[in-house]
Amino acid sequence: MTTEFWIGALVSIPLGIGTSLLTPKVQSWIDNRSKAAALNAKQRSQSLYHQTVSYSLHPDAFTQVLVADGIRMILPATTMVAATTMFACTLLATKLAPSHFLGRFLSWFPGVCLLFVLYGTFSLLFRYSHAIRALWRVQNFEKYAEKIPIDLRREVEEAFPELNDEE
Repeated sequence: MTTEFWIGALVSIPLGIGTSLLTPKVQSWIDNRSKAAALNAKQRSQSLYHQTVSYSLHPDAFTQVLVADGIRMILPATTMVAATTMFACTLLATKLAPSHFLGRFLSWFPGVCLLFVLYGTFSLLFRYSHAIRALWRVQNFEKYAEKIPIDLRREVEEAFPELNDEE
């Protein structure tokens, strides 16, 4: 029997024992995380369904929310247009005076402005996508409600007596 065999045996036996001892704890940790994630998903679904029911019952309030979101988008969109205009003017100035120090200093500026505009565009789309999804849920309320589990629907609908009056 060689030295490698004894080293392998000395290393593998403690590793096997350690694995046997740690496996139940790791499995328990994974189960707890899964339960917590399921609870969070249920709470998010319940909150979203509550919001959708509220918006579908009160379309005037929902319209106000959409208008407010649109107004909140005006400032970032205007800022992006101003930055793009400054970018275009700077490019024009650097083309007119390429030997000027400012022209060489601003050679990196177009790339930074482009990144700024791309970031702004995607952040606006991401920010407003919540409103677009809410609009879809309200417009297609019946389809959306079918996807929600019945027990969760009942919990939320108990908070809205108007739903029982309409049926």
